[in-house]
Amino acid sequence: MQRDDDEPQDAEIVEDTAPGPVPAPDRDPGVLGSVISDDRSPSFESVGFRLAPGAAVSPGMFVVAEAGTAGEPTFVLCRVLGAHEVNPHEDALSSTVRSVLPFGSQYAKEGSSTVIYRIARTEPLEEFPLDHDGRPGDPHEVRSIPLAGGLVLAAGADLVQTAMGFPDSTDAGLHIGAMHTDPSVPVTLVKDAVQRHVLIVGGIGSGKSYTRGVLGEELHLHGVPQVNIDVNGEMISACAELGGVNLVPGAGFTLPLSALTREDLLESVSGVQRGTNIETLIGYTFDVHQREVRQNRRTTFGVDDLVDEIETQAPLLQMQAANTLRPAQQRTRALERMNYIGQAFNWETALVPGAFVNIDCRSMLIADLRIITAAVARALQGLARHRRIPFTVLSIDEFHLVAPNDDRNVSTQVLRRSLGSDGTTASGCS
Repeated sequence: MQRDDDEPQDAEIVEDTAPGPVPAPDRDPGVLGSVISDDRSPSFESVGFRLAPGAAVSPGMFVVAEAGTAGEPTFVLCRVLGAHEVNPHEDALSSTVRSVLPFGSQYAKEGSSTVIYRIARTEPLEEFPLDHDGRPGDPHEVRSIPLAGGLVLAAGADLVQTAMGFPDSTDAGLHIGAMHTDPSVPVTLVKDAVQRHVLIVGGIGSGKSYTRGVLGEELHLHGVPQVNIDVNGEMISACAELGGVNLVPGAGFTLPLSALTREDLLESVSGVQRGTNIETLIGYTFDVHQREVRQNRRTTFGVDDLVDEIETQAPLLQMQAANTLRPAQQRTRALERMNYIGQAFNWETALVPGAFVNIDCRSMLIADLRIITAAVARALQGLARHRRIPFTVLSIDEFHLVAPNDDRNVSTQVLRRSLGSDGTTASGCS
């Protein structure tokens, strides 16, 4: 078929299938590729590099790129975000033509082709200056842009450990596993890491509970006491294996009414409409008892105490009418259904070095779960503030259940407070 001379010819992209010369850097097995220059790379935000033929990268992999000048050599540690292939022989049009027309098509592959290559995109993380012997110095923020054409190599385990702040020895911190992109790099958190809040997230079956168990073993090994709110019962075996104690609310673990807030109490009293005299009378009476506890005029109080005090306070509030006083007492009696209300748990005795207290909340309603979690967090925070317990880790399974994105929720308010400065820290699995 006659073709117009102006129409692009296949010869413009079809290449010789014979292998051609390969640049010397690409023959080095330690070289992953070289930095490219385009509208995004190289920069402080993104570094792209052409992969050497046969080189492989994966998302999350750490690489190093040449930077600096000849007088001040340095290199930049980068993390791989993704990669793609460029192959004009397999664009949509060429692929369609090849599938429709009965003509074979051959072309040189990567390494021999001049138009087929792969590009990886990375984000710069840290910069390492080199000393006179070519050894990396202490890392600092990225100040030098990697050089276009500069070599890109896989980062060594020692370099990654230094950049991530991992201790040299797995015994010097909390050893929780190895990097998924390089199993030779142990992931060991410095001990001080637990003083910051920790969030473990992932899909169902992704290993959140397993990770929490490994972290629990390491905390136990280093003598850090820990308290876990166990929503699904997944830490019961681990707790027992570590010599800890599994407690069930209402059977071995109870909270005094004083451990609740006014909001907790009113949420627990059924059938009380907000803004009514009944709510006001119950809440005010609860505050009276709480004030006496804070002033050390009483150590605790129970449902009976609260019911009796309602009758005392009602005349003072001019709420002694039968349609207010008796319903308020009856509603308050409903607190007796909460079998986890009782004597205060002795945290000071339980939280010895290496202790593991697991609170099995599998049978709890979400409303009760939130009350228990908030009360435990407040108790630990108060004891830690007065240095009555050692540094303690509080962990919460299914964190999203007890701390929803709702500022009106009591447990959300409590858990959003900074516990770390008071000698406790919180972690969540969701």
